[in-house]
Amino acid sequence: MHGAVVVLSVVVAAVVAFAAFSFIVGIVAFVVKLAVVVAIVALVVRLVSRHAAR
Repeated sequence: MHGAVVVLSVVVAAVVAFAAFSFIVGIVAFVVKLAVVVAIVALVVRLVSRHAAR
């Protein structure tokens, strides 16, 4: 019985750790994609405003 409790605890801990890791990686990926989109938009706005200033 004790062995089953230990195995169950390890499995639950592994699932929780994997879920937390996936959540953190997802947030980091979202922030990186957001930064890339913002940088592209800023570049386009800069190029368009520079072209319009001529």
